[in-house]
Amino acid sequence: MHLFFRICRAIGRRYSRIRSRYDRWKLKEYLASNKAVIDDPDSFTLAPTAKIYAAGKLRIGSGLTMGERSEINSNDSFGIFIGRNLLLASDVYIRGANHDWSYSEEPFQKRGHLAKRVTFEGEDYSIVIEDNVWIAHGATVISGAHIGTGAVIGANCVVGGDIPPYSVVKGNPAVVVSDRRKHDTFEGREDMGLFA
Repeated sequence: MHLFFRICRAIGRRYSRIRSRYDRWKLKEYLASNKAVIDDPDSFTLAPTAKIYAAGKLRIGSGLTMGERSEINSNDSFGIFIGRNLLLASDVYIRGANHDWSYSEEPFQKRGHLAKRVTFEGEDYSIVIEDNVWIAHGATVISGAHIGTGAVIGANCVVGGDIPPYSVVKGNPAVVVSDRRKHDTFEGREDMGLFA
């Protein structure tokens, strides 16, 4: 019986590696067909349930990691800019446009979308996420967000404005609560031994 379980685990690992390669190939084909600009899709780590919708302008740097049920959606917007090494936990939602919610008797399904404009490096986007950002579980990033380099977005935050570089934010709406640069060493913190 023990041998049976070892064989099943070995098959599962092999299938997982094949599936991962196939998913990266499929992602490359999809993003290329939608004219998205990606630095290095082979450096991506995507959970099987992660989704990327790129009918709008989308630029993704290398090192993207997406957790379970995370989504990046640039459709109907000015686009989304994502720098290098973005880490998304599970259930993170990044959406470049919103439904037109102005007063009208017309159903929302027929009104189309609205998007804010964020100018970054001479181009217009609806969302800008710079390098080395961590977005924790359940956070939502909406049109008009500009998240600076090295920022940490807390669990279940809703971000729709400017977040300064190296900030730590929490809440709905997101509020800056700390600056990562004041913790420049690991002194006083216990190492869990995970990387020994």
